[in-house]
Amino acid sequence: MSVNYAKSMATIKRPRAAPKKLTPKVTAVIIDPVDCTVTIQGSQALIEGKYPLKVLQKATSFYVPGYAFAPAFRSKRWDGKKHLFSVKTQTFPSGLVAIVREAIKEAAEESKTSFAFKVVDNRELNVPNVGSNGFELEGITFGQGIYDYQLEAAKAMVEARRGILKVATNGGKTEIACAVTKHLSVPTLFLVGRLELLHQTRKRFAKRLNIDIDEIGIIGDSEFKIGNWITVATPSSLKTKIEKDLVPLDKWNLVLSDECHHAASDTHYDVLDQLPAYYRFGLSGTPLDRGDGADLKLIAQTGPVLYDVPNKLLVERGISVPPHVDIIKIDKPILPAKGMTWNQVNQKGVVENKHLNRKIVEITQEQVALGKQVLILIDTIKHGTHLDESIWEADSNIRHQFINGKEDTKERDKALEKYKAGDLQVLIATSILDEGLDVPNIDVLILGSGGKSKIRLLQRAGRGLRTGDGKDRLLIIDFANFSHKWLLKHSLQRLKTYKDEDCFIIRAQHS
Repeated sequence: MSVNYAKSMATIKRPRAAPKKLTPKVTAVIIDPVDCTVTIQGSQALIEGKYPLKVLQKATSFYVPGYAFAPAFRSKRWDGKKHLFSVKTQTFPSGLVAIVREAIKEAAEESKTSFAFKVVDNRELNVPNVGSNGFELEGITFGQGIYDYQLEAAKAMVEARRGILKVATNGGKTEIACAVTKHLSVPTLFLVGRLELLHQTRKRFAKRLNIDIDEIGIIGDSEFKIGNWITVATPSSLKTKIEKDLVPLDKWNLVLSDECHHAASDTHYDVLDQLPAYYRFGLSGTPLDRGDGADLKLIAQTGPVLYDVPNKLLVERGISVPPHVDIIKIDKPILPAKGMTWNQVNQKGVVENKHLNRKIVEITQEQVALGKQVLILIDTIKHGTHLDESIWEADSNIRHQFINGKEDTKERDKALEKYKAGDLQVLIATSILDEGLDVPNIDVLILGSGGKSKIRLLQRAGRGLRTGDGKDRLLIIDFANFSHKWLLKHSLQRLKTYKDEDCFIIRAQHS
């Protein structure tokens, strides 16, 4: 395959400063000169001296989704924001130092006030003693040829020491994490959000670093063992062990948080906030796309994006297959414009929408007849059960199965293996397949649940972008749902996401 490296490498973005969109616009007027010192200790930063409190508070807070409907906000007992700065302790998460400095500096310049902002990083006093063990991995030629960005990303992480690695699905972020882990060779914690990924990641580290899997610690799925070098854990299980004083917080010098867009959740955030690890990185293909302001919580624990590999680059290099999107219009039933809750709209317009579901079944039959393997992603067990039964009624010869999060992990794994082997032609799944799992032989991805989340859409699309034998593209079936204004708005937001990626080939169809 011929690749224009100069052109494709230009697609990689390497932002070094905090994203400007997360630096709040400052309107406060400063009267006193700014003369303060920020001392970083572990995951927290202490600010002392003269500084504009309101500017600092604004730079380290964001509005909580749905705040306007909260009784506390309506009664003016709460400002509707999540504040990451503690007035009592005068501290804020150390990942926000750059954002705080920029916000205060901007306010000082606006007010023509003198500005002195000193940063003392006490973490530098305890820099782990690391050697250069190389970035080579077992079983692959790491960071060469069309994957040369991986080595560049690994080096950028080691140099920056903290930040977010943004690599689109299929770009090999776990391999990059393995290479950084090997190079630094310090006690390492790798956080994953799902039990399936807990075991999958542990196997990957063992394989790439050529070590016995029993040497890798595991915290989660009813297992508890801290590894001498590497430990893989789920945030919820780790938090429980921390609360029981079973885990030394200073055990790890390197913390890697996979699918770090979940770090805004309270459990994930609280765990990261307690770990003083010197090297700390977030890994995700969609880290700062939540759209609810909580991106600030992620940056607070890791720092800003330091390396970006988009879907477009992976498609250009042949690492991912080109995604083709067929958008099909659904205009029945027409629901009342007013008087319905979101749950009612979603139930009638999606889950129980016989026109939408009939179209999903018809497309499934057509694609199976063409010899394609189909993955149908939905949100609820009720919707999945209905589609499962409908496919059976339409054609009992189609080999299909519905899996969801309430089933035993081993049963889900069996279904996935059958699908990978081709024994299942169709797999229906809830959000358990949204992220991280390696299913390379998806030919057709049907998005049956709609939604507006950019993160979720790109994560779901990423399930099918992996290359496979004879696979030259991924066909994504999405729906423009005209049943209700909210559903149509979500459809338009998904369309914008496809267009923004600049590599999705979009075609509109009538139902």
